[in-house]
Amino acid sequence: MPETIALLAFVTLQRLSELFWSQRNEARLREMGAVEVGAGHYPVMVGLHAAWLAAMWTAGWNHPLVGFFTVLYLIVQVGRAWVLCDATTTAISPGDRLTTSTVAGHAMRVESHIDTSGVVIGRPARTYTCTP
Repeated sequence: MPETIALLAFVTLQRLSELFWSQRNEARLREMGAVEVGAGHYPVMVGLHAAWLAAMWTAGWNHPLVGFFTVLYLIVQVGRAWVLCDATTTAISPGDRLTTSTVAGHAMRVESHIDTSGVVIGRPARTYTCTP
């Protein structure tokens, strides 16, 4: 099933590129004085993703793709975006509106709809707290 192998290869390359991108962002943010909170779960998540990919390759490489789920997966990939958040002045919670920040390449919580420096660009999936 060449199309199945192609999709598995795509997902594997995507996960590997996200791993390298994450390490690059971490190094850059640490240079700027960032402090990491809750890093203990990171190796567990990497291991979980590695096991998930190994299971996909082991059990799925010789099965045909199901059209509906393949299309659904590709649609979800188009709608996904990674955003660095700036929580230096106020905490960010799921459901808050995010807008452009004064810190280049970051988003921040909308404090006042009148004072927004840019458009609302999304909502966070997790909480970010202020660090002194």
